[in-house]
Amino acid sequence: MAEQGLTIFAAIWGSVISTILAGIKIGEAWRDRRRLTTSYSISYSDNGESQIIIENPSNTPVLVTYWELLWIKGPFFRRETIDGAFPDEGYCNITIKAHDRYALTFKGNQRRNAAEAKLHLKLYISGRNKPFSYIAFDPAKSFPKKKKVVCVKFC
Repeated sequence: MAEQGLTIFAAIWGSVISTILAGIKIGEAWRDRRRLTTSYSISYSDNGESQIIIENPSNTPVLVTYWELLWIKGPFFRRETIDGAFPDEGYCNITIKAHDRYALTFKGNQRRNAAEAKLHLKLYISGRNKPFSYIAFDPAKSFPKKKKVVCVKFC
């Protein structure tokens, strides 16, 4: 009878310890995931420079093989690209080290585009099959503020 109680206690103890260790491992994986944080500063002068700053708060370096910055208007199924900014040298291969930042700089008159279209940032990340695209600025929802922080997560 005592052996059966000891066996049940050991089984419960093992399941509790393994569950706690699994929770710790999941927490570590969540903390160390790759993610990028972006902020932007849009210039509305005719020849001013605008920037989108990409920050890497994770412990893993991220390689951006290519990027596109597009002004797109229209609903989801009938999108129309108005204007865009692309790297001059083709594939750019930007390495953003752990806890570092990189500024994408582009020029041009953004006043016309900002009034009628959304600004999409498309990043081609090494290790991902599809590019990650998100809306960096939506004129219908908010007026652009300098250095608005939006968290972008990559799995």
